[in-house]
Amino acid sequence: MTFDVDTGRKPSCPFCDLPEEDWEDCPHLVAVFDRTFLDCYGGEIFDRDGEFRDLVEAAFSKRLKGAESVAFEKADLERLWQQSKYEQASQAGEESYWDLNDRIFQELLIERLLAAGARALPGRCEDSTPLASSVYTILFATFPRIVILKALQLLVEETILSE
Repeated sequence: MTFDVDTGRKPSCPFCDLPEEDWEDCPHLVAVFDRTFLDCYGGEIFDRDGEFRDLVEAAFSKRLKGAESVAFEKADLERLWQQSKYEQASQAGEESYWDLNDRIFQELLIERLLAAGARALPGRCEDSTPLASSVYTILFATFPRIVILKALQLLVEETILSE
């Protein structure tokens, strides 16, 4: 069970007041991001976060293969780029393989969704059990699909169109 550590209350949708146990039916849920284990457990983005990853990986891959020198305007995107360059360089002589840093990528994804109009639940949402606990960022919007499309567009502008 998730709760807001500041208020001790269980979170609910800020638009329709559905409690957490009914969020699978909530038309406003954009995402439930587990910040501890770097996963996404629900919302409109659940089956679509790969689109964001694919977009960034394609833009980075092209630049890494061409050994391009590039600087991204957004700090989180630049940090992800620098981490990817470092990972690829550390494998010199081996088959060139790299992967996006999951923590930085999740932060980037959350920031783009917020910039596109998603609304984060206030406070610190946690889920604690005797053996594990997680901190969550939970996002809602009036129209989650539109927020996701806008966030994708932002990322296109920041990566592909920055060439």
